[in-house]
Amino acid sequence: MYNWELWNVRGLTKVNKQTDIKWFLNKNGIGFFGLLETRVSSSNWNKVKNNLCSSWSITNNMTTYKGGISLS
Repeated sequence: MYNWELWNVRGLTKVNKQTDIKWFLNKNGIGFFGLLETRVSSSNWNKVKNNLCSSWSITNNMTTYKGGISLS
């Protein structure tokens, strides 16, 4: 059975925040993770996605809600 976590993160576009998230996931053996961030532009989203979660299965709402995403 997987551990799961939801995190309302602030500052997701900052590389040090992405590093903290990766560390947290690895340390705690998280298998299902949901991130909420309300201020990521579509241009920054690609950078975040490539650095933090390139191998994840992702769902987001960028096309219907400008400036907000949710991933899992």
